[in-house]
Amino acid sequence: MTVATRRIGSAPPTRRVTLAVEGMTCTACAVRVERGLQALGDVAASVNPLTGLAAVDAPVDRSPAELCRAVESAGYVATQALSPHSAPAAAPSTALRRRVVVAVCLTLMVAYPSMLPFGSEADAAAVPATIAALPVVTWAAHPIHAAALRKLRTGVATMDLLVSAGICAATGWSVVSTVTRWALGAQASELVPSTLLMQTAAGVTAFVLLGRYLRTAAEQRAGSALTDLVSRTTKTVAVLTDSGRRMSIPAGDLRAGQRFIVRAGEAVAVDGLVVEGTSLIDAAVLTGESTPSAMCSGVAVTAGTVVRSGYLIVEAAADGTGSTLLLRAAERAQVGRGRWQQLADRLAARFVPVVMALALLTVCGWLFAGASADRALEVGLSVLVVACPCALGLATPTALSVAAGRGAQLGIFFNGHDAVARTEHVDVVAFDKTGTLTDGIPVVHEIVSAAGISRAELLCLAGAVEEVSEHPLAAAIAELARRECGTPRRVTAFTAVPGQGACGLVDGRRVHIGHLKYIASQCISISSELRDAHRRSEFDGRTTVVVAVDDVAIGVIAISDRIRESAAAAVTQLHGRGLRTILLSGDNRFAARAVGDQLGIPEIVAEVPPEQKVETIRDLQNRGLRVAMVGDGLNDGPALAISDLAIAVGSGADAAVGSADVVLLGTDLRSVSKAFDLGAATLSVIRGNLLWAGGYNLLAIPLAMAGLLNPLIAAAAMAMSSFLVIGNSVRLRATARQSSSRRSRRSGTA
Repeated sequence: MTVATRRIGSAPPTRRVTLAVEGMTCTACAVRVERGLQALGDVAASVNPLTGLAAVDAPVDRSPAELCRAVESAGYVATQALSPHSAPAAAPSTALRRRVVVAVCLTLMVAYPSMLPFGSEADAAAVPATIAALPVVTWAAHPIHAAALRKLRTGVATMDLLVSAGICAATGWSVVSTVTRWALGAQASELVPSTLLMQTAAGVTAFVLLGRYLRTAAEQRAGSALTDLVSRTTKTVAVLTDSGRRMSIPAGDLRAGQRFIVRAGEAVAVDGLVVEGTSLIDAAVLTGESTPSAMCSGVAVTAGTVVRSGYLIVEAAADGTGSTLLLRAAERAQVGRGRWQQLADRLAARFVPVVMALALLTVCGWLFAGASADRALEVGLSVLVVACPCALGLATPTALSVAAGRGAQLGIFFNGHDAVARTEHVDVVAFDKTGTLTDGIPVVHEIVSAAGISRAELLCLAGAVEEVSEHPLAAAIAELARRECGTPRRVTAFTAVPGQGACGLVDGRRVHIGHLKYIASQCISISSELRDAHRRSEFDGRTTVVVAVDDVAIGVIAISDRIRESAAAAVTQLHGRGLRTILLSGDNRFAARAVGDQLGIPEIVAEVPPEQKVETIRDLQNRGLRVAMVGDGLNDGPALAISDLAIAVGSGADAAVGSADVVLLGTDLRSVSKAFDLGAATLSVIRGNLLWAGGYNLLAIPLAMAGLLNPLIAAAAMAMSSFLVIGNSVRLRATARQSSSRRSRRSGTA
């Protein structure tokens, strides 16, 4: 996948290229791929060993072929991925399954004669056992040997090299011992039967292959939730050409501005705006909401939602490749790594050379202590195969992948590992009011016009200016004006002051509309009658704007917005977590207080423009508090940017294109608490994975060096180490679900 971007200043334009990398078996591999790409000098790369994806930011003049060659120079194979989800963790291949079956069956055959007492029968079984084990250590282990040799040619030492070296050493010594014993006959009576080492070589191969098979299956399961969600987006789409014909094209070829048809039972291809038709939209795949919502002209729709009835004609809001929130979240989840994982990656990159040195020292130490060559080699082999850098490398990616899938099912999207980490460091949650705590579908409640001004004239002038404004309150006035006045009048010289008001020229007259303070700041005269009407409306808890023409106020418009049904429960849940809540609103203090009282928010900061919201948040931060800001992303951009955790609430593309740390789809504000639950569960799993992976290696390697681990047990432990990390991450699905359920029951909102 390729996404064009531009760096600030005079730097050349760059683009994001996603590569699918083959041959990675551990985090050390991922680190070397990153270094191979970054050796080009003008690229930045992030590689995820779980998914085999590399996200590369490179100048536009660097072709994907050059990037693939850089990966190949590091000892791996790369191809350009069509999209960030085109290379999910693959299912175990048939070839790997076949090698596992053969290795296990032949290893059992080799193991049987090794259990016989030493003597002529064991001697006679040595040659058949060696013959039976050779296919295991050669053909079955071929992928291990080939990968080790391929990477060794480029000066790369990986986990494959550890296992391959151990298998080859045990096999070589066993063959030499068998041939020597067979040639010398009775003179070799003091030699230890080589069947034991051949059994070890075959057993290690079988355990390693079986472990990789189980790990690959677990990796696929770890990413299956997100993959399933992404797969629900449509692959082809019927577009309308300029001549009105329908033409089917791949969804990835869809361009912003093109119109496409979505029929009943089909998924929306990309984020867009409905321009024709009515339908019921099922957003359960994104938000978990089971009740379909009505869609009609002028309403935004999100990719992945399903049309349940009727049909829609949608105008695409962005290109089909990587334009939707779901796909972008998938990419971020698959390539992001936090600071703990970066430390683990650096350790894993140096892991293999250190382990090989320890294994060599172990063999020499045991020989120096008087042990037989067979025993020294057996202990050295245990050191080689018990070490497992893979578990360190998989600790964070697997947990994030599962969390991304579970979050997508809940309508929660984290913008990488850092966003997850910041969910546990929050003291205060600040809410915007309009469009966040309220439905964001305001309606005009009352219109009061000055003497000599008709309702229609007032509404038409105000509607003309609000038609080009993006504020939710403006939409209510514009919609009513369209119904009562018809086609909006043309507006020129339009300007807007975020959170305060707007103005423009309509039929040659300058029209201002906004809060009372904004109107007063423009030196506009307001009659006492209009001031009284404004005061009454505000006292009733309604949002009220003043309309002025040519420096004279001509009326006031009162607007009401219903509080979201889930808002009170969401605030209660946050209080149950011990979090402090604040309402930040640019609305009048009466309207803000009315909402705060209904929801149980004790602290209200009202009548503040966007820049003062920033000052309020910064003041809290200066007092040592960490603040999460929850807003709809329209007039909350500065406040979201300055907060410690930015949470954007929305149901469409507006929230998707923001840079929030967490994006919540749907209208259920209880997702805010669920996001904290999921973040806490994810961090707990990551810490558990890292603790297990690090503790395992710190304990297992010394035990192996001391000769307390049989090579077969060491191989099994190594294989299970990665499997347990992945299994613990998969458990996160149920953990997050149970955590949310328990908290909901305690707050009485289940």
